[in-house]
Amino acid sequence: MNRIDRVTAILIQLQTKRVVTAKEIAQRFNISLRTVYRDIRTLEAAGIPIGSEAGKGYFLAEGFLLPPVMFTLTEVGALITAGKFLDSYGDESFKKNFASAMYKIKSILKYSDKDYAQELESSTNVYSTNGPKNTLADNIIATIQTAICNKRILSIQYHASDRKEPEFRMIEPVSMGVYEQYWYLIAFCRLRNEYRNFRVDRIISIHIEEEFYQSHTDSVDQILKQMLSYKKLHKVILRIEKGKTYNSIKNRYFPGFLEETDLGSKIEIKFQTDSLEILGKQLIEYESDIEIVEPGELKCIIRKHWEQIMNHCRSLI
Repeated sequence: MNRIDRVTAILIQLQTKRVVTAKEIAQRFNISLRTVYRDIRTLEAAGIPIGSEAGKGYFLAEGFLLPPVMFTLTEVGALITAGKFLDSYGDESFKKNFASAMYKIKSILKYSDKDYAQELESSTNVYSTNGPKNTLADNIIATIQTAICNKRILSIQYHASDRKEPEFRMIEPVSMGVYEQYWYLIAFCRLRNEYRNFRVDRIISIHIEEEFYQSHTDSVDQILKQMLSYKKLHKVILRIEKGKTYNSIKNRYFPGFLEETDLGSKIEIKFQTDSLEILGKQLIEYESDIEIVEPGELKCIIRKHWEQIMNHCRSLI
């Protein structure tokens, strides 16, 4: 990226947050802090009203806005692809809001870019091998996001997998994300007096309360490790061929990750799980790409699952 493009991109970045640190700018463009300071001075010399707070970062004066921003083709492609994922993982209101935003974006594209966007939209799809997962209550994603950003208490009716009837919970929402094709909400549960993980499609009803809560000081990673400490955990050691399988397993079991050792062609990873039975079923899909070092019980569980699969296959013949 040449300097003119970078300085313009820095100006756009300054509009994305109330305060942007020099470190954030340096990391985004892979430049030194000295270069960041020089680029900021260039913007100031051009008449851009940039303020700064010692120890915090830079900000644009209240009311200053750039004229409409043009998108590159790769940026348009990224947005269209994100929209395809939302078709599978978003609730109806969230998908409609995204579609509305895309109409506005497409309206400012050049004619040639409109054709590109239309072709990309018709040729990009997201498929699920495990069947449809979009069973979310309407407007639930936006409701949770609003509560997280405004630090508001949520009251929910939640149907846990181990309960016959739904339970009422008052929770302090912290973070939301997609894992194994499901949306999950991490929140502090006032009923249990600890952090809990709620599968969003099991929330039957949800309401934002008037009450605010104090910001949680722990990071999401720290909270995940704290949640794991509540459970009886089993330590697992696997040796995995470097490549796609390693990346898949590392991402899948990141919340319980402990450490890894490079063994040359393989990587040995250690992590914790609260269910060897579930882990055994999941590891079958990786077949010969993994070697189980410990525990021995996990090998027995996988062997049992394989026998069940083979017996089922024989019954179909």
